[in-house]
Amino acid sequence: MNTRLRIPLITILFICLFITISFAATITGKVVRVLDGDTIEVLVDKEPIRIRLAEIDCPEKKQPFGQAAKKYVLEVAAHEIVTVETKTKDRYGRTIGVVMLPNGKSLNQLLIRNGYAWHYKKYSKDTSLTELENQARMDKVGLWQDKNPIAPWNWRRGKREKVMASKREEVSLKEALHTEILINQALIDLLVTKGIITQEELMEQIQVISNEQ
Repeated sequence: MNTRLRIPLITILFICLFITISFAATITGKVVRVLDGDTIEVLVDKEPIRIRLAEIDCPEKKQPFGQAAKKYVLEVAAHEIVTVETKTKDRYGRTIGVVMLPNGKSLNQLLIRNGYAWHYKKYSKDTSLTELENQARMDKVGLWQDKNPIAPWNWRRGKREKVMASKREEVSLKEALHTEILINQALIDLLVTKGIITQEELMEQIQVISNEQ
């Protein structure tokens, strides 16, 4: 019975190991597109592969220094042949990895050191990246020139909260309008029932209001 239990467990472990090994590889290609500071496309065997730079998070496009981060990547990496040390894939299907430039430098590290990215500590425990960020903060380069820079993950959360608040407000308005319609209908029914106004007079009043609008 124990043997029968071990076989599925071994199989699962083997699959997990295979997946890890399959992503612990490198790909080489030309940078053909820069979407933003931490997302590029690399052409490999005539196929564009979208790369999300690992362990860092650049400002969003509409954030301060969001466009500056993209411009920096264009300057140092556009049309260059790079090597990507792949790690995994995210939920959007992007390959997560470290991008190495032809001069042997890490684009991920350069972005942090020059103040165009945060160390994404939620997904990284690399202390060397923390040190690079601290140095950029002390030198007040890039986004660290701002007195109160907002981390992109907080920026995105703020946008989501605004969208949810807007949806809640829209639902409340619809509910209020529906309630008002029900009240008005009940009032009209009461006026007609009590003989205060006839159905014909009511229709005439509605037509007058409609013409005025």
